[in-house]
Amino acid sequence: MPAEVWEKVKNHPCYSEEAHHFFARMHVAVAPACN
Repeated sequence: MPAEVWEKVKNHPCYSEEAHHFFARMHVAVAPACN
């Protein structure tokens, strides 16, 4: 993954163990690639 992309997504709950303590995840049908 390019560094510039990683900087944008590294704190997203799908990718960050630390973010799991601060944010919830909600999976919706319009974003199946997030699973």
